[in-house]
Amino acid sequence: MFDPEYRPGDNLFTNSSIGFDVNTGKMKWYFQYTPGDFLDYDEVGIQQLIDTKVNGENRKILAHFGRNGFFYTFDRANGQFIQAQQYAMKINWTNGIDPKTGKPVEYDPKQGSADLQDR
Repeated sequence: MFDPEYRPGDNLFTNSSIGFDVNTGKMKWYFQYTPGDFLDYDEVGIQQLIDTKVNGENRKILAHFGRNGFFYTFDRANGQFIQAQQYAMKINWTNGIDPKTGKPVEYDPKQGSADLQDR
């Protein structure tokens, strides 16, 4: 069940935050914290809704302490990744989070999670 060889790729929408349009019920955006999660980091924690300033601009953000050791913030209207900060003392599943994409720095979208397995 946890062996990624039997379920290759990202396994979309697992370990994700998803934004829906309340009027239509259609998905507006999603963000997957740990693509192809082979460590069982189910993201079951609280999603905090915060109205604050980001770079001097008023933003409505979603904030989440991921089980993968990083604290994430997004624009909750469109899912735009704002930042991720490590909060766990030691992380051994990645060398960090790409500040532009929010994905693990080793992530290769052509291979999905396969490149993270060798860490």
